[in-house]
This record gives sequence, structure tokens and C-alpha cells, in this order.
Amino acid sequence: MSQPFRFKQFQVHDHLSTMKVGTDAVLLGAWCRPPQTGQILDVGTGCGIIALMIAQKSDAQITAIDIHEPSVKQANDNFTQSPWPERVKAERVSLENFAMKHQQSFDFIVSNPPFFINSLKPKQSERLLARHAQPNFIDVFLRSIAILLNTGGRAAFIIPMQIFKAIEGNIGTTGLSLVRTAKVYSKPGALATRILVEAGKTTAKSTEDESIIIQDQNQQYTEQYQALTKDYYLFMD
Repeated sequence: MSQPFRFKQFQVHDHLSTMKVGTDAVLLGAWCRPPQTGQILDVGTGCGIIALMIAQKSDAQITAIDIHEPSVKQANDNFTQSPWPERVKAERVSLENFAMKHQQSFDFIVSNPPFFINSLKPKQSERLLARHAQPNFIDVFLRSIAILLNTGGRAAFIIPMQIFKAIEGNIGTTGLSLVRTAKVYSKPGALATRILVEAGKTTAKSTEDESIIIQDQNQQYTEQYQALTKDYYLFMD
């Protein structure tokens, strides 16, 4: 077993999971604004890192889902060993099937979804499972979220910039509206490769747009990134 990733209030093993601990997950978990109470859904939980980040800053009940059985087992192991085992649980089910059953509605949904649509796929089957979506994934993803959200509920996710146009073009047909976005830059002058998105089952008068730069010209974490992640990373004051 590999050494766990240690954060300020919890630790995470990810050796069995398709979705490892990475910058995208940490960014999303730190950036999103979940409600303090209610029901939250983490879609494609992997090792459960985002669910645990949300559990740290919220008192809500969190359901985590994934289609990969070893990931679900690992997420539940990580949840059991965390300070919040009574508030976080994982189950094996796809988002589409979960939405079809629709036995519960949520106040907030978070997801680091598979996103390399129609791109060169990796050889490892587990990485493929975690990182590659079918061509109709965007439509299924948005419509499933719209079904599962309570009126006034919100969803937050991180996707590549090249997919944002498709999201932006389709989102209005699902009953969702863009609320917040944040373009993610690895360093000053670089192209944005990711975008954080928050959408809501609400009528947004305008979209709150921002940018996040991870490292400065000296390859040090920017003050902005440090401020965003300081409650989680051990090496951030």
C-alpha cells in the first residue's frame, strides 16, 4: 500500500482509485461553495478527496457515487478513517442510473467528471474509465444534474476549456444557469487549460467570472492559490 496523502484534517489513500489526488480535485474542493447543511452529491468520487474536503467545510450529509467498485471501496475506507464517518458514504452507481432512480434530491452537486471526449485514449483501462467520456456525456451529465438538484440548488465542476463551449451552449436547455466560473492558468502568460464552473437551478442575472493562477514566474504557488487551499494543504500556512 502506498503512503497516504495527508491534509490538515484528513488523509487519503488513492492506490485503488481511478481518480487520484490531483490539482483539479483540490482546486474544485477548495473553490466550491457548498451549503452548510442539507444533502450533497459527489459524482465520480474516486478516492473521495472532494467529498472529504466538503465534509471539512460543511455540516451537510454527503453521498458519493462512482462506477468503479475498487474506487468506491477505497472512498468508503477513507471516509471511515476521517473525522466525519457518519456524514459521508459512497456507493457504486452511474450518474445516469442514479438520476433515473431519483429517490433523493440534493442541495449541491460536485463533480470532477471524465472529460477527454473524442481524444486519444490512454492504454490503462482504469485511467480510461476515469478520464474519458462518451460523446453524449455532456448532455447526460447536465440533464442528470438538473434532475437531481432541488429548486435553487447548485452544482460545481471542473472541465477542460475546450469543452466549456459545449457546456455553455447546452446548459440553458436543461433548466440550469451559469452562476460562477473561474479560468485556471498554470502560470502567468499560459493559456487557460481548465475552468471551474458553478451552475444553478436558479435564474442568474449575471455570471461571476474570475481567474486562478496556480504558480508564479518563479514556479512558486501564487498568494491566490495559497489562500484558496490553505485550509487543506499541510505546507500552506
